[in-house]
Amino acid sequence: MANLLTDKGFIKTPNANDGYSTQNMYSRANLRTNLDIDLTATTKLKLNLLGTLSESRIPGASVNLWDMIYSIPSAAFPVRTEDDSWGGSTTWAGTSNPVAQSQGAAYSKGHSRSLFANLTLSQDLSGLLKGLGANFRLAYDNYSNILEDHSKTYTYAGYILPFQVANPVKWVRVQVLTTGRANLTLQVVSITIARFGSGMCILNSNGIMSIVIHTD
Repeated sequence: MANLLTDKGFIKTPNANDGYSTQNMYSRANLRTNLDIDLTATTKLKLNLLGTLSESRIPGASVNLWDMIYSIPSAAFPVRTEDDSWGGSTTWAGTSNPVAQSQGAAYSKGHSRSLFANLTLSQDLSGLLKGLGANFRLAYDNYSNILEDHSKTYTYAGYILPFQVANPVKWVRVQVLTTGRANLTLQVVSITIARFGSGMCILNSNGIMSIVIHTD
């Protein structure tokens, strides 16, 4: 019995690089046979054989693209940045960019070969003594697994939500620290309001974002 299994992969643009493909693919061929042969009237041969050949190729070294596709939000970062680097962010590194992994990390190939066989030779010796017989058994197992690592690293950039401070307005916030009948202590804090998109970003005097207010 022979069997052939082929998976040609799901990557849309596997040939973005010259000279090699990063397609995620897998192929396997199996051959199995069970033979019963009567060599003579008193000699029988049984042979069981199983052979397997398989080859696989994946983008990068050992990435799981399906895990990235299902776990990384689609708007987590741009696929590429303005300077044509692969995208990433401070939350999800560029190594979690599934498009970058499928095109910019090259590929790895695996080769597996196995052979399992056993042979039984039975001889009827009842001509010498009734019920007498002899069996000879031989087994052979061989397995090979070879990995070709052609993967490479790539450059990616962290991505931070851009906003522009247009006509910033200085605000003064008065904070009551302690109150009492005899005294009143106040602290004055200078802050800046910067608008971006549909919200406002409040910066303190050091320019560090402290509060984000979304407005309708």
